[in-house]
Parts: sequence; C-alpha cells; structure tokens
Amino acid sequence: MISTEDLKILGEFEFEIQPVGVKYLTQTPSDIELLDGSLTLCAMLKKAQAGDCFYTGPESHACEAGSYVLGQTDIKEQFINGEWGAGLEVFCDPRAASRIYNYIPRITPGVDKHIAMASLSKLSFDPDVLIIFANTSQAEIMLRAMSYKTGQMWESRYSSAIGCA
Repeated sequence: MISTEDLKILGEFEFEIQPVGVKYLTQTPSDIELLDGSLTLCAMLKKAQAGDCFYTGPESHACEAGSYVLGQTDIKEQFINGEWGAGLEVFCDPRAASRIYNYIPRITPGVDKHIAMASLSKLSFDPDVLIIFANTSQAEIMLRAMSYKTGQMWESRYSSAIGCA
C-alpha cells in the first residue's frame, strides 16, 4: 500500500493539475460516493483533478470507449468494424479505424465492476494507477526515479483515438 508519506513527495513537484489515483474494484465501495449522473471517462478524470472523489460503474459511462477499455462492457459493431472512427474522420477509412482495437490495452472483462477516482488531496484508497500530468522536467525526474533501483526501461504508447486506453 502506498502511504501518505510516499505520496507526500508529489507535493514537491507543484503540479499545475492535481494527480489522480484510480482504483479498480470488484465490489461496490461503502466509503466512496457514486458519481452523480454519467460522464465520459476523460470527463471523469477532469472531475477528479478538480478535487472530487467518487466511484463509477458501467452505467456511469457516457462514452462506450471508457467502459470498454475497463472491461465492463462490450462495444458495438460500428466501432469494431471501423465505421465510427472513419465516419468521424479520425482515420482515413474503416480498415485503419478498426485496427486500433488490435492495439489498445483493455482490462479483461469481468475483472473489475467499478473504478474509484480521487485527486491526490482527497485520496482515501491505495491507487492501482496514478495519473500525473507533468511538464517535461517534472516527467524526467519521475521517469528517472522509476528506474533508479531496477534499471528497467519505460515506454510510452498512445493513439489519436481512445486515448483513455
């Protein structure tokens, strides 16, 4: 478990945007409030960055992509076959748009039923993921620290669509 003391060092960075802790949950939490209404996963992140603490389930997602990458729902055919991405002109054609589903990370369906999100200042749980928006010099310090003891490499992957993955 990450201790409050461990997380305190992040305050030294003076981030412009608060880090957000994310916890994958198999059971409904009793000590965290359910998100009121529904939002996209990216809007949930912004809500948590603003200082909120909440949990969500599949019914809380206003965008299918968020609940899909979390393994909480399946996705409709027009997404998988590329019609949607090509229609939005995010990709040149359905073939290119459909390929994204071969690469995006996804939690195995059935593993988590809910997620909890909280800004660093409201974090009351041990996060599975810590989302940090940092400038280049802040990111360099954190990346160097991550491999200081292990020597392990780090890697970045991103797509122009389904960035929540």
